[in-house]
Amino acid sequence: MFSEMNFLPKIETHVDFVGQSLAEKIYWTVITLSAAAGFIFGYAFQMFSITILSTLSGFALSCLLILPPWPYLRRHPIKWLKHQPAGGGSHKRKKN
Repeated sequence: MFSEMNFLPKIETHVDFVGQSLAEKIYWTVITLSAAAGFIFGYAFQMFSITILSTLSGFALSCLLILPPWPYLRRHPIKWLKHQPAGGGSHKRKKN
């Protein structure tokens, strides 16, 4: 059990801002398409269960695509600014 615990800190868990936007687009696209397809097929076959199963399968697919921090969601790392010391840095006031 402890060998698995040592592996956990090595897993990357962050997603950058561009990846978050992409994940949201993927989520809405998959859910919308599966719900629309489920509605059409459910209406055609007169079975509400087809609509529900299609929507739930779209939800499961979207969870599989976006919940783990896949590498395609981490392509644009955040570039942090360098630390500047308090007190204004190297700028000095001119004396008149």
